[in-house]
Order: sequence, then C-alpha cells, then structure tokens
Amino acid sequence: MIRSLKTCRGATLIELVTAIVIVSLAIAGVLLLSSDTTRRSGDPLLIEQANSIADAYMEEIQQKQFCDPDWDHDGAPPNDTVCPVNCSSSACAVCKGMGSGWATETRPVYDDVCDYDNLSDSGARDQNDNPVTGLNQYTINVNITDDNGATIGTPGNTLTGTSGEVVLITITVSHPAMQSDVIVSGYRSNL
Repeated sequence: MIRSLKTCRGATLIELVTAIVIVSLAIAGVLLLSSDTTRRSGDPLLIEQANSIADAYMEEIQQKQFCDPDWDHDGAPPNDTVCPVNCSSSACAVCKGMGSGWATETRPVYDDVCDYDNLSDSGARDQNDNPVTGLNQYTINVNITDDNGATIGTPGNTLTGTSGEVVLITITVSHPAMQSDVIVSGYRSNL
C-alpha cells in the first residue's frame, strides 16, 4: 500500500515558531521567578541579624542605671536642682550640655541609659566598643527620649516621661541590602 504525500503531514513553519515562542516565554517566567527568589533569599538572614543586633543593644542599655551616678563628678554643675545627681529622675533631656562630665564618657564606661543617646555605630560593636566580626555593614542608631509623655504604672502610682521618670529607647538597625530598617523600641523606668 502506498501512502500519498498529502496524508503525511508535519508541522508548518508558523506552528513551529508559535511553539518556540510559548516555550521561551514559559522558560523566561521560570528563570525570572528563580532569579527573584535567589536574590531575596538573603533578606531573612539579614533581618534576623538586624533583630539580634537591636536586641543586644537594647539589653545592654536597659541593664544600665537610670541616672548617671557620677554626673556631678566635679561638684560644680551649673544647677544642682535642675540636674539631679541622686538618680531620683532622669537627666537625659534636662541636663544635656550642662556642666562638665555630661556626655564625655566613651562607650566602655557608659554607666547610665542616657549615655547612649545619639549613639551611632557603623558596624555592630560590643559593649566594650569592639567591632563584631562579620557585622560591619550594619548601621546602628540609638535615640533616648524622656519627654515623650509616656505613663507607666497604675493610677496614683505612675511614672511619667514628662517628669523624667521614664525614657523611650529606640534602636534603628539598617543594612544596604535590606529594603527597610529594623526598629526596636523599649522603655526604661526609674524603678
């Protein structure tokens, strides 16, 4: 039996080109998804490290005394009634820039919460101000605020930020490869 050529038909050129275009689009989509997934796979690690850095800084700061025990080390601040030396209230906002001894310490000898105000580290550092290996691309900023109006406690037994009894600690950690900063906030009261 002889088959005629008209019954043995293959794919036309248009059908081949259409199939190639469809397969190419499918492969391009899979490669794009794979590339995006690979590019973002490091983000969770960076975010987790940033959270750990912020937690370490927060723990270090919250373990310090509420007030500076040696602020009045020369015995002659400009105003003893405004700037407390007995740690009965915070001196963060009240005493900034007044008298000698304020804000002259270095991180290894920080002894109170307010010493950390406006701390800015390029690269994570330990409490002795030594760089932490492998974490040099992070930027850490610390802000201490004691006039934020915070109130902690029960009615009749409250501590307020406006009277300098509560400070808000805000730590911001950033990394060039992270899309947004990690911000951790906590309170420290004079209890």
